[in-house]
Amino acid sequence: MTLSADKPDMHMEELAKRMVALDQEAYREFADIFGPRFRSFFLKRGLTASDAEDLAVSCITDIALKIEKYKSEKKGSFVAWIYTIIRHELVNWWRKKPDEVPLTNDGLLNIAQEDDPRQNIDIICAVENAVAKLSDTDQTIIQLRDLGAQHSYAEIAELLDIKPGNVRVRHHRALQRLQSILEEDPHIRKLLNRKENNDRRESK
Repeated sequence: MTLSADKPDMHMEELAKRMVALDQEAYREFADIFGPRFRSFFLKRGLTASDAEDLAVSCITDIALKIEKYKSEKKGSFVAWIYTIIRHELVNWWRKKPDEVPLTNDGLLNIAQEDDPRQNIDIICAVENAVAKLSDTDQTIIQLRDLGAQHSYAEIAELLDIKPGNVRVRHHRALQRLQSILEEDPHIRKLLNRKENNDRRESK
């Protein structure tokens, strides 16, 4: 599904307001739009189809219950707020599954595959915390470009009502910012040092 078939950003903010007003049709619309997105999000992070479906449904319910806490501030803020919640839910889900290792395919989370499942949780938490430090708009761009269905710059531009060229520039800068933040995280540094040592041994 492409963003051209989705709702524009202003509609998302209006949808949030309708949900706060307990509009039942708004809740159904929210579930129809984001249910498939959440399921895809979790599938890309190694959950089985059944677990991804269950967690997606749980997140739809959780967000509906928390909607009164949402405050609109900037373009894309509702989407950013939503994805912050589901990233937390994903981390909590993995913490309840200490014997399972998350298999990820997306560019940001596919940093490495560790023997220790706890290390994977630490990596996911590090990425989550790093993304949360970006502006709402940059979070949305990263989520739609790298952490979800990998939408095009044109599609993201349509959603955020900005030029595709600006989306491309903001995306590049956001990735640089994330790299800078992650390189300061002790878990990521440890992982990068290990990779560097392995590369050196292989080059000998």
